[in-house]
Amino acid sequence: MLKYRLSWSFIDGVNLEFQNLMYGESMGIDFKEKAWIVLPGQQGVFCEFTTIAKDYLLKNPLYHKTPILVIGDSGVGKSLFLEAATQIALSYGVSPKSIVRLNCASFTSQIAESEIFGHIKGAFTGATRDKEGIVKVADGGLLILDEIGELSEEVQAKLLIFIEEGRYRRVGSNKLESANLKIIGTTNKTQKSFRPDFWFRFFPIFIPPVHERRLDVLYFIAYKHPDIFCRLTPQHALTLLSYNWPGNVREIERVISLIMLEDSLVSGGQGNSGAGKGMDSNPLCLPSDKRQTLLSFSSLCDFNVKLAGNGFDVNSLNKILLKYGLSIPFPLSLSGDLYDFYKQIKMLINDNLDTLIEECLNKLDDIDYSELNYEQTTQKKTYEFVMLNQANFLANYEQAQGCKCNYYKSIVVWRDSSCVEQLFEKIFLINTMDKIENVGICFDSLCRLFLKNPRAAKDIFSSHEHSIADTCWTSSLERNIFEKFYKKNLVKQALEFVAGVKIATKYECAFNESWEMHVKQMLTDDEFNMIMGGKDVNRMDFELFGLNEDDLLREYYKYLIDKYKTKLKAAEHAGVNYSTFRSKLDSLGFSRRKYERGNK
Repeated sequence: MLKYRLSWSFIDGVNLEFQNLMYGESMGIDFKEKAWIVLPGQQGVFCEFTTIAKDYLLKNPLYHKTPILVIGDSGVGKSLFLEAATQIALSYGVSPKSIVRLNCASFTSQIAESEIFGHIKGAFTGATRDKEGIVKVADGGLLILDEIGELSEEVQAKLLIFIEEGRYRRVGSNKLESANLKIIGTTNKTQKSFRPDFWFRFFPIFIPPVHERRLDVLYFIAYKHPDIFCRLTPQHALTLLSYNWPGNVREIERVISLIMLEDSLVSGGQGNSGAGKGMDSNPLCLPSDKRQTLLSFSSLCDFNVKLAGNGFDVNSLNKILLKYGLSIPFPLSLSGDLYDFYKQIKMLINDNLDTLIEECLNKLDDIDYSELNYEQTTQKKTYEFVMLNQANFLANYEQAQGCKCNYYKSIVVWRDSSCVEQLFEKIFLINTMDKIENVGICFDSLCRLFLKNPRAAKDIFSSHEHSIADTCWTSSLERNIFEKFYKKNLVKQALEFVAGVKIATKYECAFNESWEMHVKQMLTDDEFNMIMGGKDVNRMDFELFGLNEDDLLREYYKYLIDKYKTKLKAAEHAGVNYSTFRSKLDSLGFSRRKYERGNK
């Protein structure tokens, strides 16, 4: 086991630096074992937390004397912060028995007070003996309250008194008892779930969700599953970055598990990803079962179809993106056969790929196309045949385009002190890598081109919302990418696609003004306002007639259900998927019992 020592360094107040004073000859990190990694997108907040925790957990804190509340969505990685706090407390000589972790969601609100503060015999039905509370067990140590937002306001009030005075009463007792301990809480709730005085009694640490640090997805796969990372294609990478990851890190782990399961099936059950012979050369297929995850090529493929339908030069765009490890995938529809698929692709690409296309079509000449129809054959046979052939074709397409289709395979993830820094036992800080950072800059440039927010809470290219930041060009690579966009006339095409109008103005960006200013000069005021504030304008128009948007949508959905009799068919005619349709019905106040027919 590697030994380390944590040292203080005070600069401009309390700027804590953790210094590793001893490494082995090699880090020798095996991330497949239980190990915590601090991804680049969360390093800032992690360093802030450890700085505060280092001071707060002292017997006599110098600056931070209030409990800490770690706030973040479910699956965002709050346990990493708690593990760091635990190791800091242990380094101060706190007994492991005095470090207690309690999940406040694991018991009902009626017994929460008893679990935290204890009770005396006869305090309530079932209290057959005296019981010490968690605060007594953790006296002199650290109490970690997971999901503290699940506590009722009454228990929050009593816990607040204990935090301020250090005294409490057991349930059923009038005797005041005291305990001296540190408290760190976690929650995925918002401020409205807390008493105002209780909320402001904690020092908040906000952990950003994955959709606000999308590049961490690639870093996570690179360091935790390099055998999968090296098989990523530019289409995979853009799909991973544009997805909003509502399950955060837990959903990333689920997707990885599904990929490994698919690899195991392809290799005949010979082990996990990369274990089988020649597995590195097998195409990597992202999960397609939407019951497991909504991650798929679908939204990007639909986006590509819309671009091509509006005359956008997708091929020139992909040529630029491919140099930085990204590419918009082609529409991989399973509803038709492969022959039609390759015919559609041929319409979207250059003539220099005619030979490749003809070779693909010739291989299909001996196949009975009726057997490939998705409606007339077994799902498993069609899925395996279509997906593998399409994945192989896309790999050949990248190679024929002269791009580096081995972009991710060429990224070597070194596991030594130059790329990985050990902060605590089994907690490692991941340093950034230029090639992965370039992918992130390219992704941000693509989002900027189509007026998308790269940190939006929704799937980037399936959302109709637009965003534009009045920021200058801070990255030379981003300026280089946009120079190529301008050279291929892609900026004008993108704004025409977004605005739905033809732009007569030809304007070259000098990069000495913000992107917002440039967009405003290419579009009229009405066109710009329509793009950026269209939803509010429409809602105002509805309210002129005494209706709002929800009222109109409620009447429309009611009409569809009455006409088509089932919610499934109504969802199809409304142009939304079934689960979204049902969720919207619930939010609009539809009775489940009245509209439950036809769901099966």
